[in-house]
Amino acid sequence: QNSRFTGTIPSTIGNFQQLRALYIDGTDMSGTIPTEIGELGNSLQYFDAGYSVMNGTIPSEIGRLSNLLTLELGFSDFSGEMPTTLAGCTSLTSLGISRTGINGTLADLMSFTPLTLVSLFMVGTNVTGSIPTLIGNFQQLRTINLASTALTGTIPTEIGELGNTLATMDFRETQMNGTIPTEVGRLSNLQFMELGFSDFSGQIPSTMAGCTSLTSFGFSQNRINGTLTDLMNFLPTSLVHLFLLSVMFTGTLPSSTLVNFVDLMTFNVNSNGLTGTIPSEIGYLTSLTSLSIGSNQLSGSLPTEVGRLGEMRTLYLGQNMLNGSLPVELLELTSMEVLSAHDNNFTGNPAFLRELPSLVFLTLYENNFDSVNEICQGSNFTEFAANECNNTVYECSCCTHCCILPEATTCPALPL
Repeated sequence: QNSRFTGTIPSTIGNFQQLRALYIDGTDMSGTIPTEIGELGNSLQYFDAGYSVMNGTIPSEIGRLSNLLTLELGFSDFSGEMPTTLAGCTSLTSLGISRTGINGTLADLMSFTPLTLVSLFMVGTNVTGSIPTLIGNFQQLRTINLASTALTGTIPTEIGELGNTLATMDFRETQMNGTIPTEVGRLSNLQFMELGFSDFSGQIPSTMAGCTSLTSFGFSQNRINGTLTDLMNFLPTSLVHLFLLSVMFTGTLPSSTLVNFVDLMTFNVNSNGLTGTIPSEIGYLTSLTSLSIGSNQLSGSLPTEVGRLGEMRTLYLGQNMLNGSLPVELLELTSMEVLSAHDNNFTGNPAFLRELPSLVFLTLYENNFDSVNEICQGSNFTEFAANECNNTVYECSCCTHCCILPEATTCPALPL
């Protein structure tokens, strides 16, 4: 494991009748899995050939490993379809084939996968088709990760049958579509749900209130109906991470419900159609480390209560219609590393920001600030953008990036 071993698995592997675990992950082992692996049917429990350069198809003899608990083949060069004899691995609890060339349809694969399965990892494979309704039969399933595949179709209502077990569901970066079934609310043990960058649409069902263990929810870049206020009225307050980038939300940032999400660390609603002001109740979210509310239509001033967010590391406010001076209470955010305030109507002198001990990334361009150059005196910034460099707006000796406007509304070299 994680060594520089080379060569192939020899056919003599079948002679090791007491072998319980074979870990060759992270090595330079190549070649195929020999058919003699099946001779270890009475003993082998753990087989990990992930992160190697092994290749070829999975031999049908794998199905003779009736005591096998873990089969990890991910991030290697295996190809072809999984053999139907996998049904013989009647003790299997974890199957990993991520980032391999393994193909076929998910329905076929799950039709012969043992129902003992607890974890299924298929990230970035060539498996196609849709999630079959028989998923409800996998009563031990805790983790299913189908991210970055070409899967299509909808989430079957039978997903709700996994209410007592499913903890992680990752369907991001697929071609899946349709609405989220109301039955998802039966997943009371679900902790991680990621559906972003797919083609889901419609409303997120209010039954999600039943996902009382949910800590991370991602739905970015889908097509959603409704308002952020409506959604946060029924999302579990157990949330720690919420990703809703570019889902065409309208309405305002909810003030009355925000105060309930005291464990929230990541709140990303960038690139929506949100209007109104930033509510002072934002100050109740004292666990926040990342607040991203840029590229909306928010107006008004940045409330002084933002100074209560002592854990904040990244604050994205850019491309709104915010005005007034940046509050000096920002100096309370001693852990803040990134502040993006560009493309607003801010005024005043931001020179006090140089006193923030952790700040290394700052964007101020396209505002109405005074005396921006004062911020450069004794600052720690490694990346600072205040200028429109083809028509200098600010005198700025420490600016590191040019933002050529109006051709580009952001600095193309900045990780915004």
